[in-house]
Amino acid sequence: YKPMNQGLATDIERIREITLEHSISLVIIDSLGSACMGEPESAEVVLRAFSALRSLGISSLCIDHTNKEGHLFGSVYKFNSARQVFKAQIDQQADADKLEFGLFHEKANNSKLLKPLGFELVFSQEDKTMTVIRRDVKDTALEEHMRVVDRIANALSRSGKLTVPQIAEEIEKEENHVRKELSYGKRSGRFMQLEGGYWALP
Repeated sequence: YKPMNQGLATDIERIREITLEHSISLVIIDSLGSACMGEPESAEVVLRAFSALRSLGISSLCIDHTNKEGHLFGSVYKFNSARQVFKAQIDQQADADKLEFGLFHEKANNSKLLKPLGFELVFSQEDKTMTVIRRDVKDTALEEHMRVVDRIANALSRSGKLTVPQIAEEIEKEENHVRKELSYGKRSGRFMQLEGGYWALP
């Protein structure tokens, strides 16, 4: 662990010495905004930090924050420069001893996008431990963060068959949006249309 009080690019040579001295193959940056040490909207500031990170020649995991719209805070070059981008979402109730945690794959270079990864973290105050359990995101409160087409498939999986208005009501989306996704899905073989205006999974 190396506490930082200046930007990543400024202190990159010392970081390089540490990685070589300890044969480190993964660097975790928490957080990327602080590592940039400058205006987060500045493309130059962000690109300088990523250039310094790449110069290490090892893998890196960068943690960053999002704005009110759910996008990475600051310059779009944060998203563009990353090779993989996962958005973390949690659902936790007050005084609960557990939380639901999901990772949503938003960008992939030279690989396919992964399905959402869901976990349940259970905390024990008694023995000071945490247990991590895999969960299917569609069975958690985080399902609302999945793509609309996947939420439609989840609704049809649960109910067997539904009409467009029923689907729209269940996933809280506009009917026109649902119809568009169903139309695309029908052409790709993901959804099938039944008599009476119903839709189902093949």
